[in-house]
Amino acid sequence: RMFFNQLFNTLFSGLQIIEALSDGAVKQGMPRAMSYKVAAQTLLGASKMVLETNQHPAVLKDNVTSPGGTTICGIHALERGGLR
Repeated sequence: RMFFNQLFNTLFSGLQIIEALSDGAVKQGMPRAMSYKVAAQTLLGASKMVLETNQHPAVLKDNVTSPGGTTICGIHALERGGLR
């Protein structure tokens, strides 16, 4: 039962992340329907990268993060908001 609770919590967290990414995209002017698709594809793509490369997520993050770039700024914003 504990496994299913953890699985549900993980799924729920993923859905919350999709919703939050979608809200941010709408705030920037993207239509809602498109924002859901983009947010879901973002998580799908990240998940596929982890599964297909067998690399730690931190390694993959470091590979796409430029010093002073938008990715690291986004990561810091998410962490300030309590994502991790």
